[in-house]
Formats: sequence, structure tokens, C-alpha cells
Amino acid sequence: MSHVQGYTLPVNAACYRTLGPWNTDEIPTGLKGQHQLKAGSWAVIKILSGKIDFVWDDESAKPAITLEARMELTVPPLVLHHLVPDGPVAMTLSFYREGQTV
Repeated sequence: MSHVQGYTLPVNAACYRTLGPWNTDEIPTGLKGQHQLKAGSWAVIKILSGKIDFVWDDESAKPAITLEARMELTVPPLVLHHLVPDGPVAMTLSFYREGQTV
């Protein structure tokens, strides 16, 4: 996987849940609307095939990022964002917590 430049997981973060894989029709509606991760939680979006746009909805005015097959993006806590599928896509979503032991 190729990691998109931007945020990185904290050194002490550990995965506590992975969801998917989902195809375009299975992506939860909540991910397509504006949302954010709670404090202390991070997420990693992995694109298995196809494309999806990751849109920042916070005040930073960062441009949207198009994620393609074999790319992943780390999403920090408390930052508003949403996903926009761009045709057929398959993806997973993993959640991490700081200081989590597995």
C-alpha cells in the first residue's frame, strides 16, 4: 500500500477494529456525510480497487484527496470529513486508539 502524505498514526496507536471490505453500494451512509472521529481515535482508509474522494470539511480548506487502488490515508481525530465514491470502489476502514493494547 502507498500511504498518502499527511497525518501519521501516533507511535503508541494500535488497531482495535477493521470494517469491510465494502464495495460502492455497501459503504455506510454515515461515511458519505460529514462526520468526525472521536478524541483519541484515528482511522486508516485502504482502497483495494477503484477510486474514492476524501473531502476535508474542517476549516483548514485543504483540497479533496482522490484515493485510488493500493492507497491508504490516515484520518486524525476531531476533523470533519466525508467520502465521495468515484465509480466502483472496494475499501476497508481500520480504527486505532492511542495507548491501546491488543
